[in-house]
Amino acid sequence: MSGAVPARAFFTARAGPREARGPARAHRYSAEAARPITRRGVLPRPACDRVLTITAILIWMICLQLGFFTLAWFMAGWLRMARRASLHWAVGTALLGLSMVLIVLRPELDLWAGRWLPNLLAIGGFAIVRRGIQVFVRVRPTDFEHALVTVLGAGGVALSLLAVLPESARALSAGAAMSWTLLRAAHELVRGLTPEFGRAAARGGALPFAVVGVAISLRPVVGWVRGPGAAPLETASTVNVALLLSFVAFGQLVMAGLVVLVILRMLARLRRLGTHDPLTGLLNRRGVALAMAREFEDMHRRGRPFALISLDVDH
Repeated sequence: MSGAVPARAFFTARAGPREARGPARAHRYSAEAARPITRRGVLPRPACDRVLTITAILIWMICLQLGFFTLAWFMAGWLRMARRASLHWAVGTALLGLSMVLIVLRPELDLWAGRWLPNLLAIGGFAIVRRGIQVFVRVRPTDFEHALVTVLGAGGVALSLLAVLPESARALSAGAAMSWTLLRAAHELVRGLTPEFGRAAARGGALPFAVVGVAISLRPVVGWVRGPGAAPLETASTVNVALLLSFVAFGQLVMAGLVVLVILRMLARLRRLGTHDPLTGLLNRRGVALAMAREFEDMHRRGRPFALISLDVDH
């Protein structure tokens, strides 16, 4: 045919030399030479081609840490070590870990999956952890408060994304919900564990919750003072790095403190089973012998006498 173009000439004209297609077109081809092309266009670069920032590395460390905590608490629940509380903590840490994963993958996600869903999962995860603490210290769970805080925090983030509220309201609403939950959990730990373990142990177990709660509450405030608002968590800023480091350090202390409290309660329960009659709840022979030894020691040390009354009641 007279209008036919040889195949070699067609492909040469279509893909011709970069110099003949202009410097801008040549630059585009050089930048996209190693990237696959589909019918929808050039695929984005894989995540492995990006340089990880210090915040991304810290977030991945927190993800691994929370994954380990989740498996540990599920195992503790399976072994019936504070079963109900352990399962609460396992689900809560799993939600927190999933929230951190979504934060790392935020550039590949849409607005709601990358901004709203991580905040919802984090607020809900902290609420479930607090409910597990309430179960552990034998306090009536405040489910209405948990739901209200979650709705207000996630609702504030949603209204900010819809441009109903300013952008700074996103970090303020989410940070307020998380910090309120953690500070209330610290207060309930002190109030519930003081009669059982003493004031020092109760305050030691509550301190990491209080520190993380204060750090979360300060992040949006510092961001608002220094600029237009708090930078996204994956942004490499001084405030975010300090917050993530506090998560890494005090997250270990939080879980270690909870593990110690669970072990102490198990030891106290075993000690009671060894010194009390399971039917009547009174001291058995071993319990009476231990009580007598303590009274004799107190008498020799302080010179305080004591009396023993023995009753044999038959029917």
